[in-house]
Amino acid sequence: MREREALFLDIAERLLHEGGHQALSMDRIAELAEYSKGTVYQHFKCKEEVLINLCWRGLGVLADFFERAAAFDGHSRERMLACQLGHRLYAGLYPLHFDLINTVKAGGVKEKIGSDCLLRHAEREQRVHAAIAGIVFAARQRGELPQDTRLAPMELVYALWSLSFGGLTLQTFDIDFTEMGVSNPNRALQLFAGCALDAIGWRPLSGEFDYAASAERIARELFAEEFAQLAARDAGQPPHPPED
Repeated sequence: MREREALFLDIAERLLHEGGHQALSMDRIAELAEYSKGTVYQHFKCKEEVLINLCWRGLGVLADFFERAAAFDGHSRERMLACQLGHRLYAGLYPLHFDLINTVKAGGVKEKIGSDCLLRHAEREQRVHAAIAGIVFAARQRGELPQDTRLAPMELVYALWSLSFGGLTLQTFDIDFTEMGVSNPNRALQLFAGCALDAIGWRPLSGEFDYAASAERIARELFAEEFAQLAARDAGQPPHPPED
């Protein structure tokens, strides 16, 4: 059953890659899998449930990236930087799954997904957020992040998540960043995040630590395989798909 479900999801992912959302249908999944449509419906009630299951695949990869970042051998700001790099890798390697995070939140999709699926989705998102929250709380306990009553820990998590997600989402649009005067959007995001953390006093501050060198160490020690995959993708080779 698990292998068959994985097959259906693999086919759905291929259809989305090749033709977008309009190419995805339960009939087409059944046809390509060489199963009856009734068999596909035994696994998924509708194509919206197919979408949310594909999104779960991606969330599992993202949570793994963040949990690895949270365990990085460095201080708390380095771990937060590792999360930012992991998020960038995720968006670059799995753009379809990055987009699905928005898709499954759309009203027309959520309305067709059962409450049990939505609850499971919230639980999987919580795993992603918990990794970032753990870094923030640990930084406060260690005195690296001041106790600022203006910004609760989870509000800081929200703000950092919004900065990263918004910046990476903009990069999926047809925008000429060079014409805007932005030569490297990812570098701009990384530097601005550093400025924001400096502003709230999260130590060590940028003037006290070489975060550019830290980013290189994170890429080398934590995400070497993923950065190699991203380089291969940019060279025209498809990345490995997320695994269940």
